[in-house]
Amino acid sequence: MYFFTQSGKKDASYFAQVATFFVDKFPAAFGATATYFNAKNVSSEEAYIRIDVATKVTYEFAEGKEQHAQSFQSFQDSVLDSFHKSSDAESAISLLELLLTQEDKIMQLPTSVRQAECTIQRFFLLLMPLFAMAEKMDYQKTKSLTAKLMNLLVDSEYSLKIKIDALVQLYNSVHNNTGVKAFAFEELNALCLRENCCDIVVERARKIVEESASWDLTKDERRSLYQKIGRILDKIGESSHAFKVMHASLKLYEEADAQAN
Repeated sequence: MYFFTQSGKKDASYFAQVATFFVDKFPAAFGATATYFNAKNVSSEEAYIRIDVATKVTYEFAEGKEQHAQSFQSFQDSVLDSFHKSSDAESAISLLELLLTQEDKIMQLPTSVRQAECTIQRFFLLLMPLFAMAEKMDYQKTKSLTAKLMNLLVDSEYSLKIKIDALVQLYNSVHNNTGVKAFAFEELNALCLRENCCDIVVERARKIVEESASWDLTKDERRSLYQKIGRILDKIGESSHAFKVMHASLKLYEEADAQAN
């Protein structure tokens, strides 16, 4: 039973609208049916129960899918805890941390909706609003969780298109233009270099100094961005643009030395 989607119901928090996909559809991709219980132990099979006020969820796996039950046990035991935090941001961090413990299952998600509603593409698409919520509370932790989850996909056997789409979605979804956006751009360019398809990012890479000027980056994040993109530009024969980007990185060191003196 799927209680909330991105329907925007007024009685559901934004976190609840997004998180229900992971609570309900992620296990369902492996043959699980969720049953929710309230404080009076009434189940969702007996009455309508809002997922954000449920006290327990159990997953029953279809015949032939029972082998997945053990791996989802800790997920079942902990996932509803994320709905009872003090803010959407804290809830998002809690859920992201829990999802990361299921990396083996994430990497088994199908690519076609004919197999399951929770495809690998939809899974990563719906991570984006969780990243955005989490970043409001703990930027460094969110950046770390984002990197771990995105690298999981980038290092996987999924198609190049799926990986590029996910990184572009991350790049476009970061409204605050923080280091998470810089990370997405670095990873996208590194992936394209490995796959010999830098033609799709080279125009953006050439202009990274100008485009990132207004991004809210630390000095270290900006140096990392310029150095990584500069090296990639050099490797693909864009020597003049590589020099300009690397020179911008060097200037950051000079500015830091000047301030220190």
